[in-house]
Amino acid sequence: MQCKAALWISGAFSTSLGRAVKSITGLLPVHLLLKQMATQSIGRLLLLSVNHPIWPLLSQCLAGNTLPAHPMSIANMCLGLAAKTCGSLMKVDRTLPDMANAMDVFAPEAQLGHWMVDC
Repeated sequence: MQCKAALWISGAFSTSLGRAVKSITGLLPVHLLLKQMATQSIGRLLLLSVNHPIWPLLSQCLAGNTLPAHPMSIANMCLGLAAKTCGSLMKVDRTLPDMANAMDVFAPEAQLGHWMVDC
């Protein structure tokens, strides 16, 4: 399906090599595109207000003291259970502290006139 999209974008012949057309059009492989989208959605959580209902479900270090912890929150799990539990909320809880520390608004790359490169 991605090859057909690359052929349509580039206007290449249908007999063209699929990998070559995908690289010319700059399409990411699907697994990398999904990984990038997941990382961006985790980063968007930093923009939520402090009253958002998801914060009481996360660890107390992320949620702060704005709302009381939910009875089923990650903060109330024992360490063994939290280590064995998988899911999107657990991934957010593990990834968000690193992303919050890495986002510097006044970084030199964020200044006007500098280019930001997607990784």
